[in-house]
Amino acid sequence: MGSILKHLFGFAFLLGVAFILHKNILMSSHQTEAANTLLSSYLVNGLLCAIIFLVLLGFVKQKSTLLGWIFLLGSLLKIAVYFAYFFPQFKEDGIISKAEFFTFFIPYFIALVAEVWIVVRSLNAKNKSHSKEKK
Repeated sequence: MGSILKHLFGFAFLLGVAFILHKNILMSSHQTEAANTLLSSYLVNGLLCAIIFLVLLGFVKQKSTLLGWIFLLGSLLKIAVYFAYFFPQFKEDGIISKAEFFTFFIPYFIALVAEVWIVVRSLNAKNKSHSKEKK
């Protein structure tokens, strides 16, 4: 359990740093409209990533053959949230600017990389423990 919390806190710290940098860049370039949805974008991506991460780790121990499918469903869920919640807000003025696009997809990409990295590490640890048991 300690390892899971360590990963979640590390992930939250990474997203927090990325949020601060992203917000400063948007504010310095006067992209206030994109900055208005930035917090919700990071929170939604972070929360969904944490939930998907916990589900994936649960399956690492039980049915690792399903991990790819669960990962794809998690990604599909995040994209569905984007189109249901963020896309209509960005499309209100008829144009989706680069700043608006990156407002969602930078935290999405960070969460995606973190999910993959943590699950790969967990699978490698599981494989090492199985190989030690066989010896």
